[in-house]
Amino acid sequence: MNLVEKGEVFVKTDEGLKFVHTTAVFQDGPQFYVAKMDCKMREVPEELNTSDKHEGFFVTYEKLFPRFDATLTRAPCHSADSCYVKKPRLLLYQPGEDSLGAQMLQEAHVLEAIKSSQHPNVQQYHGCVELNNQLVGLCLEKYLETLTERVQRNDATLDVDHCVNGITSGLKHIHSLGYCHNDVNPGNIMFKEDGTPVLIDFDSCIPTGQKLGYKAGTLGFWDDSATHSLPQNDFTGLRFVKEFIERHLESVKSLT
Repeated sequence: MNLVEKGEVFVKTDEGLKFVHTTAVFQDGPQFYVAKMDCKMREVPEELNTSDKHEGFFVTYEKLFPRFDATLTRAPCHSADSCYVKKPRLLLYQPGEDSLGAQMLQEAHVLEAIKSSQHPNVQQYHGCVELNNQLVGLCLEKYLETLTERVQRNDATLDVDHCVNGITSGLKHIHSLGYCHNDVNPGNIMFKEDGTPVLIDFDSCIPTGQKLGYKAGTLGFWDDSATHSLPQNDFTGLRFVKEFIERHLESVKSLT
């Protein structure tokens, strides 16, 4: 079985974060094995022998990916060179749950709803990737980098007003279609080659007024008291994003 995904699990203690285990997902054809390993991520093997003794469980394609809905658009091409294919994080799968597949299917339907009315500050969607009648990925436009990445490389040319105004325009467009994003944060803002900011990641996006699901908001960019999908959730997140950029620019300025 070949390694397809891995991640380390930590718990918060009085002394700080403590390593618990590494979760690794291995694949062999239509079957996956989710293993709990005592080693760090760098020590996880690229291949796993099924005779190896690790705590874990097997799961099939059908459990991880939803059936393809005939109302969805099939992506004309899903080459890594031409687009970004978003797939569910297999590490998050829990036995007996279908939330991963349901979440991807929900996002696909939201993207279908906004596809007919493209906006320069909203991620472009090309369609779904289907394999053996299962929805296995979402084909999306590729962009240069996230706002988080621009900040991490100490980009002093970052224009806070250009970024905030662009994302505001994208949010108002989504709101006009009857949806709220519900997870505006620096990791969900990317930039085109020409510097245009683009809002991405619609797995928390649901109709306005609907009760929020388990997936909504990002720590530090979210009002924990929010219970429903509302425009104010998005503008609260954007306000925190603006403050994040301003702190970054002040920090860069102090270094020069």
